Amino acid sequence: MVEYTEFEYAMQKRKGVFSFRSQGGLMRCGNSRCFRGGYELDDVVHDMVRNKEQTREFELHCEGDEGTPKRYKGKSCLRSIKGVITLNDKKFEPARCN
Repeated sequence: MVEYTEFEYAMQKRKGVFSFRSQGGLMRCGNSRCFRGGYELDDVVHDMVRNKEQTREFELHCEGDEGTPKRYKGKSCLRSIKGVITLNDKKFEPARCN
C-alpha cells in the first residue's frame, strides 16, 4: 500500500492511497496534460524486497511531458510525489513453476 501526496511547484495537488494489488506498479500522474509519464513505484518495491524492508519513505518525479499523445514532446511535467510504501507481513517467495 502507498500513501502519497502529489505536488506541483511545491504546492499540494492531491493526496491518496494507491494499491499495487489492484493497480499495478506504475501510478499515473495527476496532470491531465501529461503524456509518457507517471511514477514507477515497482522499482522502489523491488529494492525494498531485496533489502527486506517493510516500510520506506520515498520521493519520485514524473518523467512525462506536456506534449501531444503521439508526436510532439512538450515541456517536462513538473509533478512529483512523496509518500510511504508499506508492504504486508507475508514472506516473499519466488514464484513456482509447475
